Amino acid sequence: MSIDAPDLVFWIATVAGFFGGKYFYPVPRSSVASPYGVRDFAKKSPAELDFMTPAQIRAYQFNAEFAQKGVTPLALGTEEALGRQREAVRTESQAAGVDAVLLADFSMAELKEYGRTADRHDLLKRRWLTYEVDPQLQFDFPAMSDTSLPTTSAMLRAMRAADLERTAGAPGEYKLAVDRFSQALAAAEAAAGVP
Repeated sequence: MSIDAPDLVFWIATVAGFFGGKYFYPVPRSSVASPYGVRDFAKKSPAELDFMTPAQIRAYQFNAEFAQKGVTPLALGTEEALGRQREAVRTESQAAGVDAVLLADFSMAELKEYGRTADRHDLLKRRWLTYEVDPQLQFDFPAMSDTSLPTTSAMLRAMRAADLERTAGAPGEYKLAVDRFSQALAAAEAAAGVP
C-alpha cells in the first residue's frame, strides 16, 4: 500500500491537530464540558438574571441544561427573565420614542438606566424649550436664544450630541452626553442671568 503526498499531509495535519488542540488549547476546568467532572451549577436568582443581557441569559440556560440533564428553563427562571426583559424593552422604547431593536440587547438594569436618562433628557429639553416659546422669558433672558454667545452655542451643541447618543445604543455614552447637556444648560442660564 502506498500513501501519496496529499493523503500523508492530511494524516499529519489530523494527528497534529488532535494533539495540538488537546495540549495547547485544553478545555478549561471551569467549563461544563471539562474532563475533570461536572461542577455544581449555581442557580441564579431573578435579580441576578435582570443584570444579564438576553444573550447571557440564553448562554446560562444552555450551560445549565448541558450540565444538569433534566433541568428546564422554567425551573431556571430564564423564560420569565426573558419575558420581563422583552416587556421592559417595549415599555422603554415607547416611552423614549426609539426603536425597540436599539434596546433589545440591553439587560434590565441597563434598560432602567436608559429610561432614567431619557426622562432626564426630556426634562432638560423642556426646560430649554421654555426659553424659546415663552414670550416673557424671551424678553427677560434673550441670551438663551442668542447662538452667537459661546455658552448658548455650546449648550445647543451638547443638546444635539445628547439627541444623537439617544439613538446610538450605548447607555453609558448617552448618560455622559445628557450630563454634558445639563452642565452646558446650567452654564448658559448662569451666563444669561437666570436666577
